[in-house]
Formats: sequence, structure tokens, C-alpha cells
Amino acid sequence: MAKISGLGQTGQQFCQLFGTTIPFTPEQITALYRNHGAFVSAWGKATKDAVDAGFVVKEDGQLIRVVGVQAGIGK
Repeated sequence: MAKISGLGQTGQQFCQLFGTTIPFTPEQITALYRNHGAFVSAWGKATKDAVDAGFVVKEDGQLIRVVGVQAGIGK
């Protein structure tokens, strides 16, 4: 897991399009999700919100929720 931002990249103009990615530490992940169930719940809500907002199609949302359940976060 990581914090992803569209800002913060330096260099040539094209490079600035990529933004930055900062990986979370294990301690940050534990602070965010006390267990696997908490992670799956947050993942499912974020996926539903993305589908409802039209950023993700319903069929892909179903597959994304499966990935959350299969993730090792909080296990």
C-alpha cells in the first residue's frame, strides 16, 4: 500500500505527469486497519464509492472487491 499523489515529481515536463508514490510502513498500515476485516470493509466501501461515482464500471468493481478479500493486509 502507498500514498499516491499527482504532485511532487520534478524533472522535465513529461516526468511531472507521473506524480509520486510513497509506500506505507507496516506501522502505518496497522494504524489504518486493525485487522483484515477492517481492511476489506474499507476497500469495499472505497470500491463502491468509485463505482457509484462512475470512475469504475460495476463489473470491474466486483473483481476489485475480490482482490481486497484476497489481499494479505491485516492477516
